[in-house]
Amino acid sequence: MRNLTPLYLLSFFTFSCFGQNPRAFLRYTFETAQYDTLQVSGTNPLGTFGYPHSTGYNTTGVSNMPQSLVGPTISGAQYSRKTRAAEDYAYTSFPMSTAVKLMMIEGGDTFSLCSGSMVSEKHVMTASHCLHDFGSDSVRFDSLLVCPAYDNGRMNPIFKCSGVVRALYPSNWLSDFTDITILELDKELGKLTGYLGLTSSAEEDSLTNRLYYKFSYPSIHVPVFDSVPYNGDTLYFSYGIVDSIGPNTLMILGGHGIPGESGSSLFRKNRYWQAYGVVSRSVNYTHSRLLNWQYEVIYAEILSSLHSPSSPEASLILFPNPTSGSFTVHNKGSGKMERVVLSTITGRVVKVWEPDSRSLYIDNTELPGGVYVVMVESGGMVFGERIVVR
Repeated sequence: MRNLTPLYLLSFFTFSCFGQNPRAFLRYTFETAQYDTLQVSGTNPLGTFGYPHSTGYNTTGVSNMPQSLVGPTISGAQYSRKTRAAEDYAYTSFPMSTAVKLMMIEGGDTFSLCSGSMVSEKHVMTASHCLHDFGSDSVRFDSLLVCPAYDNGRMNPIFKCSGVVRALYPSNWLSDFTDITILELDKELGKLTGYLGLTSSAEEDSLTNRLYYKFSYPSIHVPVFDSVPYNGDTLYFSYGIVDSIGPNTLMILGGHGIPGESGSSLFRKNRYWQAYGVVSRSVNYTHSRLLNWQYEVIYAEILSSLHSPSSPEASLILFPNPTSGSFTVHNKGSGKMERVVLSTITGRVVKVWEPDSRSLYIDNTELPGGVYVVMVESGGMVFGERIVVR
């Protein structure tokens, strides 16, 4: 895998940030290279909007995250230094499981681009500048790959990866750094990994002086800021205090971003685990903030694609359940099961089948007693159920 990390926007220069005016979104379909325009209401509603997180079928519980900022911190900033995520968190633990590495594919090779986060069953939030040339609304790549919990140069064997079918982003994004894009995947990886909720608020006081978290893939060695020789192959964790806010930004004064982190979410835990924006520029670790008018369009599009009439019906039956001998996995929907994965409740894969049928008989006579997860892939959908072995 080679590195093609965008450098020109997550740079060391300061850009002016003005209040964002509501305007049309663009929806790009990779297969047809077609752009559709989505009009917006033209207003920026007051109040706070959001939807909750989900922990996913194949996660191993929720991690205990820091509740206050402790050292070592970046000099002059209320923000931690980056640490390897795997040192403190399991790959399959939530919310680490929601972090994704974004890559492009060309000539059979993959190139490292940016970071992102799962924000629905099949959607990822990242930065617009990861996909576009400077000053352009055109998508510059033919094919993208998203890999959750990618680490140490390896795909996560439980979550695997997914292609990207569509991208959704505000038009004329560079005019005021509306640097947020939503990617729709061809697989429902979020059902396995879980996902962060999204939230936006016009109440700026509720956003500052709060503790936020981040998982990202820094990919460039910038010794003036950080002595670590990042290469984009490893997932890092950091956290700290947002202490400045602009009309469309969240900032950590004195902080700095590293190329490759572009698109990684700044998120925190209130009642739910929710993302507030994505890193866009290095100076003061500046994040493009999700605004209410953007949220309205994004949320409507996520709901529409998740409940598309063309989506295959999914209804999984495991019987008998509980079981003490063997059991059958049956998809009541119209599609064949392309892949069936049996894993422990902690995420360890026990066995994988590729039945290409609607039913699969599984002999569990050698399985220790406990709770297991059966995950099925069918027609681009991912769904699962738990089964108890006695």
